[in-house]
Amino acid sequence: MKKLSTLALIAALGAWTSASATIIQGTSLSDQLYAAGARNINVNTDQALDEKWQVTATGFAGARLLFELAGFANENAFGVYDLTNTSNRLTIFSGPNGVGARGLLANEGNEFCAQLWMGATSCSTFGSSFFGFFLQTPGGTFYSQEHLNADNEDHMVAFEGGEHHGTIAGRPWVENEFILAWEDLFGGGDRDFDDFGVLVGPILAIAEPATLALFGLGLLGVFYFTRRRRVRFTWAKN
Repeated sequence: MKKLSTLALIAALGAWTSASATIIQGTSLSDQLYAAGARNINVNTDQALDEKWQVTATGFAGARLLFELAGFANENAFGVYDLTNTSNRLTIFSGPNGVGARGLLANEGNEFCAQLWMGATSCSTFGSSFFGFFLQTPGGTFYSQEHLNADNEDHMVAFEGGEHHGTIAGRPWVENEFILAWEDLFGGGDRDFDDFGVLVGPILAIAEPATLALFGLGLLGVFYFTRRRRVRFTWAKN
């Protein structure tokens, strides 16, 4: 019975993950991740939570531009936005910044600052200590929170580092470091998510209430399944 409960829990986790996954077209994103140093990543099944974020207790997160295949490469801008006011943003990378560019995000409470490596620093007060990521393009601004996108499409997927996930820029790619991969065309484009790729960390992905509710339903199903089997087993013994 313990084995069956474990299998049911795995099934619930699988359903929760697959329900939130975005389908990636083609192999270009896999190729870009591999070229950057990432290993053992399945772009369709290894996606992490990606809508709402928080800087870890360190108070700092680094950013490194890994790849950019977009036609709008010289015009795109990437950064963070206030979840309570999407017009309140801080840019980390802008059009002239190419692959290898580095940036920094600092946070203390609701205060955020962003800086291109060895460049000017810009700061802003957000509505909370949580934030989202944005990619501004000539075709519109896209957000890590899918429901904010005017075309109702997901434009960013995230992958977390960890053991056996490779080495990026001479360092192991570890937990709480995320590669954010973007699709930069309105309407979903070709859905290959290779237009803009950036490594950010250490940061934490925060579950949305709807995601927690879906996971809770899965656990409730596991509890019901286990309890029902227990009752049947007890009745059979008597």
